[in-house]
Amino acid sequence: MLPMVVAGGLLIALSFVFGIEAFKEEGTLAAALMQIGGETAFQLMVPLLAGYIAYSIADRPGLAPGMIGGLLAGTSAPASSAASWPAFSPATRRWRWCAG
Repeated sequence: MLPMVVAGGLLIALSFVFGIEAFKEEGTLAAALMQIGGETAFQLMVPLLAGYIAYSIADRPGLAPGMIGGLLAGTSAPASSAASWPAFSPATRRWRWCAG
C-alpha cells in the first residue's frame, strides 16, 4: 500500500510542476499525471489494503479474493450499498424477535 501512496503523491507533485491549475486543461501531460496519480493510484489503496489483510488471515489463497472484495467495497455502485437493499435499510428494518 505504501508504494501506491508514494507513487501517487509523486505523480501529483509532478503534475504541479507544470502549474497548480495546469491539470484542469484536458489533454495535457499535467492532466494525465493528475489522473494517474490522483485518481487511479489512490483508488487502488483500498483493494491493496483489503488484499493484504486477507493475506494475513488466509495466506496466499486469500490475496486475490481480498483484493477483489476491496475493489468491490471501494466502488460506489448503488447496488452494492446496504442502504439500497431493503433488508438493511433503516426505514424498513424490523426487530420482530425483540418485541415482547
